[in-house]
Amino acid sequence: RILNAPLDDMLADPDSDMPFCLCWANENWTRRWDAVDHELLIAQKYLPDDDLNFIKSLVPFFNDPRYIKVDGAPILIVYRPQHLPDSKKSIAIWREYCTSIGIPKLHLVCALTHGNIDYDQYGFEGGVEFPPHNLSGIHGVIDLKSIPFKDNFSGVVCEYKEVAELYLNRSYKANNVYRGVYPSWDNTARVGSRAFITLNGTPENYQRWLNQAIVKTQEDFPQKERLVFINAWNEWAEGCHLEPDRKYGNA
Repeated sequence: RILNAPLDDMLADPDSDMPFCLCWANENWTRRWDAVDHELLIAQKYLPDDDLNFIKSLVPFFNDPRYIKVDGAPILIVYRPQHLPDSKKSIAIWREYCTSIGIPKLHLVCALTHGNIDYDQYGFEGGVEFPPHNLSGIHGVIDLKSIPFKDNFSGVVCEYKEVAELYLNRSYKANNVYRGVYPSWDNTARVGSRAFITLNGTPENYQRWLNQAIVKTQEDFPQKERLVFINAWNEWAEGCHLEPDRKYGNA
């Protein structure tokens, strides 16, 4: 376990009344914050006892009254299911153990990231969109020659509207997918000249995308308990945050 102190502190503080759920970032820990992706700090290994030890470590969170549930089942998200050696075996162990201790149901979903668009092949019961992942088919990529960059730039720039429409109009082979939205995006601070930049990520445009994501969710799953995910609350290094800033204040 790494970077876990805030989570443990929250569990220990019953006065914090914010609902929460967990997403397991099951990938190597590298120096991604300054674009040195190849410099490995801690490897994500999968040892024989890890499936059982992992789910045991989550039980205190599942049992917390603030933990988010769908139809009474604690929701757990796995970020990169394609990295699990045998995802269906892992899921079976997680379910079996939770049932044995009085948690009869788990709502296991995976993030649709890094080319994965089919949660069902990994044995999960749902997927979570994670924009701006899986942008294949995006229209309206802007010619870099038309933008006066200070330094050489080799990344991608496109309009916020184009990203929003791509996600709003996307369909999936297995359709139990939770919609995702982001308020803005510019990860130049993290990856430099290789960045992906979205223009016009304004509060007004974010409102439109979020509103349509909610409407479509209600249309696709009427009378059902659903979630819409927002990326992100405080991902400042990727220009992607809900916290107030100098440009838009509290908007």
